[in-house]
Amino acid sequence: MNWRKHISSYLFDLLLMLVLLIVLILIKGAIDLFTTGQLYLFHYWLLFLRGISGSAVFFALIELISMLWEHH
Repeated sequence: MNWRKHISSYLFDLLLMLVLLIVLILIKGAIDLFTTGQLYLFHYWLLFLRGISGSAVFFALIELISMLWEHH
């Protein structure tokens, strides 16, 4: 049942990163709208996808290492 703790921790970390990414993209959109008068929605979507996928891989590796470390 130890794997449930790691899955829960992984999902919590990913959710935290998701919220942070959304806030940062909203701030970036507001700054772009103020400075250039335009919103770059496709660019924001790519930024979001890259950020969340990179975070998912990074946190999965961290949890895998943590699980192996505890098993050892």
